[in-house]
Amino acid sequence: MNPTEYIEAVKKTETTEEERPINKRLLHGLLGCIDEVGELAKHVKAVKFYGQPFDRANIIEELGDLLWFVAIAIDAVDSSFEEVMELNIAKLKKRYGEKFSKEKFVNRDLEAERKILDEPG
Repeated sequence: MNPTEYIEAVKKTETTEEERPINKRLLHGLLGCIDEVGELAKHVKAVKFYGQPFDRANIIEELGDLLWFVAIAIDAVDSSFEEVMELNIAKLKKRYGEKFSKEKFVNRDLEAERKILDEPG
């Protein structure tokens, strides 16, 4: 399955409210992401602080749920996984070049990074 096929499959399982405005779909995606990150954090906390066993299957499940909500948000702004991934890497290359550095993390050129995100694809 490729990212475009994934978004199409996600849309088939999304809440079926007729003609929902983009802002509601984006909000649905955002709030869903927050819930799923909370589920991931709960598991990591249980492992780290309460001695619970690491459950890889649960982590993958929660990452899948998170990805579902990300797909809704991406589609709500009429984008694609490919566009989001490409712009993210272009921004990070502008920030760090070919390798992460603490210096470049602290001294970011936010204006240059924003230009990358605003350039038409």
